Amino acid sequence: MNFPEWITTATGRLTPTDLALVKWSCIAFGVLLAQKSRGVRELDQRLVLAAVVALAAKPAASAFGFGRA
Repeated sequence: MNFPEWITTATGRLTPTDLALVKWSCIAFGVLLAQKSRGVRELDQRLVLAAVVALAAKPAASAFGFGRA
């Protein structure tokens, strides 16, 4: 299976919830990057990183087919 076929198969398994979690994971990652600015530095970086990982875990599992019979 080449890459275009694989990516089509992987993204076809994503639910609307998965897509929303990807969106929020990207937003949280943006906040992680924004911590380079003075105003956002007050947030605990480990907390934001945990949020990024937690929001990205379910969509990644769905895309790779984990949890499927």
